[in-house]
Amino acid sequence: MRYYNIMNAGELIKARNEIDEEMVELSKKIYNLKSVKENYEYEIWSKCEHEWITDPNAPCDDLCKRSCKKCELSMQPRAPVFK
Repeated sequence: MRYYNIMNAGELIKARNEIDEEMVELSKKIYNLKSVKENYEYEIWSKCEHEWITDPNAPCDDLCKRSCKKCELSMQPRAPVFK
């Protein structure tokens, strides 16, 4: 949208407000998708027949240095997310 130089102040304000509204809607969508993803990962973690491997590049004090070769989730148990 490079029409801002031919728009008056009222049109620019309206366009800016529409962008703000769209950003809010997209943020809500991202939040909901993250929640769904976390619940999928809980189910995957519960159902996968894990084959644990150690990440040789992980720091020695990393709590999640082991992950599953199949599902790529860390060894850290997951809890369901209800949002």
